[in-house]
Amino acid sequence: MKTWIKKNGILTLLMIALIASSFYSYTTYKPLPESIYDEVTLQVDPDYQIKTTKASILWPENTILDQGNKAYFYAVEPMVHYTPSLTLIGANSAGLNGTAQITLTIQAVNDKQEVYWTTVYLQNPSENFQITAGNQSIDLGSVDIKISEITAIIDSISSELNFTNAIFQLIVNVQVQYTGKVNNVSLNNTLNSPLVLSFDGVGFNVPKTSDSITKISLSVNPVGTSYNLVQEIQTTPLPFGLVSLSVLSLLIIVYLRNRSVSENKRQHRKYKEWITDGSVSTKDHININVNTLEGLVDLAIDLDKRVIYDADKEKYHVLEETLIYTFDPQRKKNRSKGEKKLLGKILLESNAILPEQLEVGLLYQQKFDRQLGISLMELGFIDETTLYSTLAAQANIRFLHLDSSSLMIDEELLKKFTLNRARALEALPLGLKKDGKLVVVCANPSRKGIAEACAEVYKVEVELVVTLPSTIYQTIEHLSKVEKERLNPQKEASLSQQNLNKDEQDAFLKNYVLGNIDLELLLKGCGLVGDQILDNVPDKDLLMQSLVNNHFISSQTAHILNGIKAAVLKMNRSDLEMLDCPKLEDVLIKSNYLTQKDFDWARRESIREGVGIEKILLSNYLVSQDSLNDVKSLLDKLSLLLKSE
Repeated sequence: MKTWIKKNGILTLLMIALIASSFYSYTTYKPLPESIYDEVTLQVDPDYQIKTTKASILWPENTILDQGNKAYFYAVEPMVHYTPSLTLIGANSAGLNGTAQITLTIQAVNDKQEVYWTTVYLQNPSENFQITAGNQSIDLGSVDIKISEITAIIDSISSELNFTNAIFQLIVNVQVQYTGKVNNVSLNNTLNSPLVLSFDGVGFNVPKTSDSITKISLSVNPVGTSYNLVQEIQTTPLPFGLVSLSVLSLLIIVYLRNRSVSENKRQHRKYKEWITDGSVSTKDHININVNTLEGLVDLAIDLDKRVIYDADKEKYHVLEETLIYTFDPQRKKNRSKGEKKLLGKILLESNAILPEQLEVGLLYQQKFDRQLGISLMELGFIDETTLYSTLAAQANIRFLHLDSSSLMIDEELLKKFTLNRARALEALPLGLKKDGKLVVVCANPSRKGIAEACAEVYKVEVELVVTLPSTIYQTIEHLSKVEKERLNPQKEASLSQQNLNKDEQDAFLKNYVLGNIDLELLLKGCGLVGDQILDNVPDKDLLMQSLVNNHFISSQTAHILNGIKAAVLKMNRSDLEMLDCPKLEDVLIKSNYLTQKDFDWARRESIREGVGIEKILLSNYLVSQDSLNDVKSLLDKLSLLLKSE
């Protein structure tokens, strides 16, 4: 019990506070009375009678037809006698004055009750009325409706408009305006009570009076008391506030404690078909840490192995002869702070950063749970080369600045190594030296076991060198694309389908028609960055800044992509639904390469001189050729992404 309290101190204190505040609230709770009001109702009854004015086999002339029939046939030339009434129910005292006016309106609607056309057939003069305590039910006038006249008007309008595919209706409405007092409460309002007659080819139908009654409840004086919790909280907020604060704090603590656990469980469920529960002995094995469960699963598939999950230690393992690859979800949280401080000290001593920048980096590191070096780089205090050359010097390993576009990897060496192993280790074999050593370039010199793993695969001595992680990632992404193209050649027009799966493609298009660009999916769909690079971005709100700082994309590309996003936001809905790209000039303007004023001038000059607008922009130095080419290139890639099926 003591151990549990020590490990869960804050949670224990909050539970004690919740119990104490609940007990305090219970003992100090004194409910306050709330007024109970009389229920007073003003009701309009749209009463009517339907009688025949022409004899038939079934009904003699002047037969009163029952309400609620499925249809009343035109053949008997029916007449509707409409007599609405107003009733006040439940009032102890009343003095209401008002007017009532009956209006008949013919209209055509669709099955969604959307109106095509409407016309007023009849509007009676307003009639005055008065309701008192002794006379709480009155008539509101009357009107006789000849159905044959209504159908004649409907036929005439439909013929003139050449439009018969609709539901035709007669709206019989009585509008009641009243003012005065009920139970000494002043009232002033308007009440409408419509009765709807619907016409078809041979007859019409109308609901029963009882189904068309219109009611309105009136607020009147209180006659008793009840209890109102809101008033009680307003009067005695302390006990309720203590309980609410305790519950909220408890929920926040539980959420924060379970967030990482929930993420680990989600990842476990995602890859459960490759995972087997069990335990392993790491004795006599070289241990190599893998940064993600996905990377470990990919490696297991390459090696034709199962991932073993040790529930007691909460670790995942893949065994390979004398090697054991391990993914530890807690490893990221338990990294040595001494190493971070040592890195900060080295950077300070080399004048790469200022002391205040180190402090900001430490705060950023705590907020986003990132390594100190990555935090300093994402804040823009150091670049990628400075960070990883310092880490290499710290580990006493050579640093090589390699270019991913020209980096040549021996295919025979790579076949034995596999791309999934390269991703897991963040390392690539470069080649053999004259002395027989295999040179392996890696991204993180502080990771243990990389040299041993490579030596186990190639059976030779390994020499590690360090380069930029972006170079490693970009090279692996390039090699993956080459492999896919070799196994399944695709035309350029299907490039986006190779980069985005169906769910991602659907999500991108769904956002696009709403005027929103998902930059993460756009980057991936255009082939600018891959999943591994995107997964390593800590804060998606700083996506573009992080990619630029790590040299995955240029600042020019990021600038144009943000301009495309802004241009899409201002596009017309019809253009978006047609999956059209934003216009070149809109992207240039939103990217701040061109002003609206300059573009308008260039357009006028283009018309006047009879030349293309791009030529005017370039010849007058309003935009550079590089900017124009970059914008057009990205718009072409966006177009391919939108038109892929």
